[in-house]
Amino acid sequence: MKLYAHLNIKTYRLVPRRVRPLPCPHHRDRYYEYLLKGWLQTGQTDSRLWDMYNAAVDGMIKHMVVKNPDDGLTYLANLQWPSRTHDHVMEHLACFVPGWLILGAQYQADPARRAAHSKLADELAYTCWQMYEQQPTGIGPERVKGMKMDLSQTNTREYILRPEALEGWWYMWELTGDPKYREWGWKAFMSFEKHLKVKHGYASMKDVRNAKLGHIDKMESFWVAETLKYAFLLQDPSHPIRVDKFVMNTEAHPLPIGDVPWMHRGPS
Repeated sequence: MKLYAHLNIKTYRLVPRRVRPLPCPHHRDRYYEYLLKGWLQTGQTDSRLWDMYNAAVDGMIKHMVVKNPDDGLTYLANLQWPSRTHDHVMEHLACFVPGWLILGAQYQADPARRAAHSKLADELAYTCWQMYEQQPTGIGPERVKGMKMDLSQTNTREYILRPEALEGWWYMWELTGDPKYREWGWKAFMSFEKHLKVKHGYASMKDVRNAKLGHIDKMESFWVAETLKYAFLLQDPSHPIRVDKFVMNTEAHPLPIGDVPWMHRGPS
């Protein structure tokens, strides 16, 4: 965290692409994720992390959120640095943002700010759902280019078992109680079962618009650690992993916030 505390974020309040925040998968996005989650893990005592999270959200809203006039969907575009121009590409990776926003919204003291963040979270979650629903297979691609859901401008149409959409929908379900997020998760899971299941596990898909092109002979570790875990949690109302008691790390391992008594119980 010390490196980023000294970065000048006054102009865009975003970490430049040329700086890698942490030596972990997906690089930059997880830095922003951990600003909020780190603050929660400190018992909401490290105001520097909370301030940096809010600065990052403000920068994202100002410089990266784009409304498509053709379909009305809200996209999260890539911001090129240092040119400060948009690259109209929405990554599947960006679908973690709805969960990040709705989790942070619970702690906003300003009602207007909380409402605005919650609304944006819902809009982005819906865009992520359209990335799935508008494909013939019902599975979302690695990215959408040019804000065209038919992928007419996208040459990377694979699905490599990524979890971010399900992750975002899980947070939305947990914190809003709206059943549509569970429905989206269930429909996505059934599409996985139909198109990705193979003899010895699940395989990535070459083209989400054409299942006949077959599979990529690879099953990522995050498929089990994250994707299936979030799919399961979406459908299990009795699970104990509540967001006011746990922080999910980048690989969806729940880390308790403070002392959780039931963790100390021995075998019954």
